[in-house]
Amino acid sequence: MNGGYVYVNAEGDGVDVNGTGIMTGGTLLVDGPTSSGNGALDFSNFTVSGGLLVAAGSAGMAMTPSMDSSQLSIFVALDSPASAGRTTGQVWLPSPAAKSTSSPISAQPCSTSLNETCCSS
Repeated sequence: MNGGYVYVNAEGDGVDVNGTGIMTGGTLLVDGPTSSGNGALDFSNFTVSGGLLVAAGSAGMAMTPSMDSSQLSIFVALDSPASAGRTTGQVWLPSPAAKSTSSPISAQPCSTSLNETCCSS
């Protein structure tokens, strides 16, 4: 994916690549499955170097962007599903997930306007 906007509302695997996926730009939002036999993302290798990725689904088959990604990502495994866009203890769940999730994933470019330090080396 190198641009555009994709929204997936899935009962099965949200984005099922069956191989290697590369994201260099655009917006990918996935309301993944609540069944633990599927995941919001399903791939052998998924490299993220740009764009906005927000994926939420069950924890049973949860996958995250690959370690060789140049863009940082955040993955949280929750003990029990929580509603998106709300806080559970100290964990903020990404919006706009329409379903409860136990494995939110977020990857986004750094923004100096938000005073983030993720771009510093």
